[in-house]
Amino acid sequence: MSVERAARRVVIVGLDGATLRLVRPWAAEGILPHLAALMARGTWGPLRSTVPALTAPSWASFLTGTNPGKHGIFSFRGFRSGAYESTPLVTTKDIRTATLWDIIGRAGLRVGVVNVPPSYPLRPVNGFAVSCMFTPPGERQIAYPPEVARDLDGYRIVVDRSFNPMPGPNYLERALTFIREWRAVTTIRVETTLRLATRHPWDVLAVVFYTPDRLQHFFWSYLDPAGPKYGAPEAATIRAEVQESFRRLDEGVGAILDAAGDDGVAIVISDHGFGASPTHAVQVNRWLAAEGLLAVRPFSRLRRRIVRRLPRRFRQRWNRIDTILIRRDQSRAWCEFLETRAAGIWLHVAGRYPLGIVAPGAEYASVREHIRRGLLALRDPAGEPAFVAVEPREVLYQGAATEDAPDLVGIVAPKFGIRVACLKRDFNVPGLFAPYTDFGFSGAHEPLGLYVMAGSQVRQAADEGPEARIEDIAPTVLGLLGLPVPSGLDGRVMTAALDGAFLAANPPREGPPAEGPEGAGGPGWQTAEDEQHVEEQLRALGYVE
Repeated sequence: MSVERAARRVVIVGLDGATLRLVRPWAAEGILPHLAALMARGTWGPLRSTVPALTAPSWASFLTGTNPGKHGIFSFRGFRSGAYESTPLVTTKDIRTATLWDIIGRAGLRVGVVNVPPSYPLRPVNGFAVSCMFTPPGERQIAYPPEVARDLDGYRIVVDRSFNPMPGPNYLERALTFIREWRAVTTIRVETTLRLATRHPWDVLAVVFYTPDRLQHFFWSYLDPAGPKYGAPEAATIRAEVQESFRRLDEGVGAILDAAGDDGVAIVISDHGFGASPTHAVQVNRWLAAEGLLAVRPFSRLRRRIVRRLPRRFRQRWNRIDTILIRRDQSRAWCEFLETRAAGIWLHVAGRYPLGIVAPGAEYASVREHIRRGLLALRDPAGEPAFVAVEPREVLYQGAATEDAPDLVGIVAPKFGIRVACLKRDFNVPGLFAPYTDFGFSGAHEPLGLYVMAGSQVRQAADEGPEARIEDIAPTVLGLLGLPVPSGLDGRVMTAALDGAFLAANPPREGPPAEGPEGAGGPGWQTAEDEQHVEEQLRALGYVE
């Protein structure tokens, strides 16, 4: 029955990497009964991720309702205009705009936040918060306010180690151990979230589960009927274990969503979708070198061998791309990894970089257009185009942080991928294309995730709803609560998903711009060792070089 009043409570469950390609058939087969019931009594559809379709920028866009050009997070690392070297991993200090929790808290409502990235270091909220996957091991301040930590009995943020996908006599045993470890993490997260929701007051509750992303990365080829290992001898066992993990997750999601109550709204979202991993790597830096845009040093392998034999104090100084592999002072452009399906191309602009040689203005426009057209025309030996889109940064992003984005972003066709550390690795194998075997993944991110929402204020749809953007979730939550949407947000209230009577009584309304977050800027990591620990974890997951 539809209602005209605003939602009393909103519960948001994030399923990292969840895709309708699995959720829809598994819901129909009875593997995911709680999600199936939610879809039947509400509205659901595809949710478009950010560019790139990656955890850090996507969840930041959910948190802020803005594109990366405004909130400032484009990848797991921070981008800074004019920097040659890798910059630190992103933290909450890198978020330049107000978050949903800031806006809700200033309206006098309370939030409960568990494991929503990026949330390290924790910022004060009107309610309670528990940190996320960016938290260094051993960090004591994983809850706000500190006394909430007493309710985190046995809580784990992530599995302590990654899965070794190399084939061997004990592959199945290793795979099942990994799947069950993540199942245990799911169980603990559900129990912790329910405990916190019972013991602490809240109006909006949000929690994110990483399990779908982890299991799909390693076992997609066993889960997708079109996958090459779907009929392998071990496939049925692995598929059954993964489906059991999803069933347990679905059960936990149902219990958490029940906390919304009869007057509340239940929302399930994912930050991106999933599909098969690429089979071929596009070696963009080799193409740039062939075009005369990237200068490569001669005898680079010999240079590397010599540097590796130096005493440690000298090795640390000279073991760098600029001293071994490329001549930055003679290079006009280079490519670096953003995400498996996204290449970032930077132009070496004079005035922006210390050694920049591309003049701003006409030369910049000419070089960038040459690269854009060249990559769009790039074909593999079979004649298939490598890129489906190559866009200037101002086309993809809007906001003050756009100046820190790559000058061009290339989105590869599904068959192709960009390798982690591609600036180094593109020159290890000859040719413009090479086999793609990164980390043993059989599944990779895709731009379309999902949304499912139900409640008296939500329209009951007979079938799949229209595509929405991840930036739309924050303003939709505000609209459901009867709060104005601050001007300057890129997302819009998802009116097509809401009940007509509710919309008539609560039309979307715009409010003044939200004040920026308190404590933004400055160092986010307390020590270099903390950042290194998290970096090693992300490297094991295949997200950073």
